[in-house]
Amino acid sequence: MSQVSLNVDELKDFIKHMVINNQYIQKNGKIPTAINVEGESGLGKTSAIVQLAEELEMDTIKLNLSQIEELGDLIGFPFKEFLMKRKEDGKQVWVQESLMPTYLKNKFLPMNQSRMSHAAPEWIQGRGEGGFLILDDYTRADQRFMQATMELIDRQEYISWSLPKNWHIILTTNPDNGDYNVTTLDNAQKTRFISTNVKFDDKVWAKWAEGEGIDGRCINFLLMHPELVTNTLNPRSITTFFNAISSIKDFEKELPIIQMIGEGSVGSEFSSMFTMFINNKLDQIISSGELKVGTTGDWDPMTMKDPATNKYVGFDIDVMNELAKDMGVKITFVPTEWKTIVSGITAGRYDISTSVTKTPKRAEVAGFTDSYYKYGTVPLVLKKNLKKYSTWNSLNNKSVTIATTLGTSQEEKAKEFFPKSKLQSVESPARDFQEVLAGRADGNITSSTEANKLVIKYPQLAIVPDGEKNPAFLAMMVGKNDQVWNDYVNAWIKDKK
Repeated sequence: MSQVSLNVDELKDFIKHMVINNQYIQKNGKIPTAINVEGESGLGKTSAIVQLAEELEMDTIKLNLSQIEELGDLIGFPFKEFLMKRKEDGKQVWVQESLMPTYLKNKFLPMNQSRMSHAAPEWIQGRGEGGFLILDDYTRADQRFMQATMELIDRQEYISWSLPKNWHIILTTNPDNGDYNVTTLDNAQKTRFISTNVKFDDKVWAKWAEGEGIDGRCINFLLMHPELVTNTLNPRSITTFFNAISSIKDFEKELPIIQMIGEGSVGSEFSSMFTMFINNKLDQIISSGELKVGTTGDWDPMTMKDPATNKYVGFDIDVMNELAKDMGVKITFVPTEWKTIVSGITAGRYDISTSVTKTPKRAEVAGFTDSYYKYGTVPLVLKKNLKKYSTWNSLNNKSVTIATTLGTSQEEKAKEFFPKSKLQSVESPARDFQEVLAGRADGNITSSTEANKLVIKYPQLAIVPDGEKNPAFLAMMVGKNDQVWNDYVNAWIKDKK
């Protein structure tokens, strides 16, 4: 059984070592060791071996044993030889039967001894030193061919012919796990070579695919979904699909034809996920190299615009910067207001928003990531009025004016908590608490997080000591039907928690 699992890059390093070691032991009169490379179909085993041979400037012969029909094509055809002796000096030579008349004319005498030999097969004739002999799909071959190659694998020769110096025999096989029509190797065969397993590595594949000119969107998709690679859907099939759509410049306009090609090559599940990926923000963000984030810049401590530097700061800003960094893209903050933060998502002005409260009304038109922060709602009043407004209920009075910021979740909640009070909405860049500070309103409601920051910044404000209400969850907004982008952000949030 193979003891190690390598990606194709590691496989090349392993074979390179074996080549160097074989060269060393061959100089000391020993037989080079054969290698068995086992792995699921379509992983690029043979391609990696051929590529390494080119890098080492060595010759390559690839024999697909399962496709050879005549045994003689593999090991050479037999012929009869006769022992002859030259009359004048007694020199003895083995001579093919067809050449005996010529030797008789040159005064050679038959010795009444004969033997069977094999001519070197056509595939090795004329080859010089240094090369790889790849016995491809070795365990798929007929047993006759596997038995015939045992001596070649073990000793690098077959009866009367041998491989040139510095040749290395490499077998490629599929696992004997019930998924392939292969012959089980017995111990006598296994002890003739060193085995290694080959595994799929999405990052190594992506590097190779980039060099082969595979579309970047295709590469990004497989990097996102390496789990789609199985023994039944292998990298070769996936690469075939990607090559079949390589002439399409605008994937978004040709989704039906892409789906059709995909169903005929990689199946409906893969092709449906791919077309969904193409039609989502994530692919566009990666392709453009830019993450656009909508933010209000007026919600301490989540997002604030520093007037001294004109840059955004805050917890949400740090979160967004970290997301862009991990995606390998630059970030652009798009200014917005609470009344337009939802429409900015629906209109595609930005890819994601900084945190907002998850509400049913917003969920009608926009999507939400998983929540990553929970808060309660509290009222703020002037500290000098705290005795007058010491409870939630004391603010629910027709003589009381409650300020709200247009478009916020608190605007809706104020209607619920204070049905008797007069509600006064202000638009950004103005804020509801500023109305309280200016004496134009008696109170406002906000998150406990912001309230704790505001009473420090503005000592004249105080939190009504009647407990929090309306436990709410913060999340980022994304496009409503953009599940791929949403799933990506959710996975990122989970990883960061």
